[in-house]
Amino acid sequence: MRISVFGATGMAGTAIVEEALDRGHTVTGVSRITSGDLAIAVVDEIEIPGGERHITVVRTG
Repeated sequence: MRISVFGATGMAGTAIVEEALDRGHTVTGVSRITSGDLAIAVVDEIEIPGGERHITVVRTG
């Protein structure tokens, strides 16, 4: 199953990502910050047009 987790670097989000990966799911993690401790796959920083904010997207699978 493909799962998206918003807030993936937070306390609950990290646990949800780990559990989903342990169960063999493909996970896309989304976070407002880039300093979270997600030791999985590829991190892409995407600029939001017209803004200073970045979104971190973590993909597995």
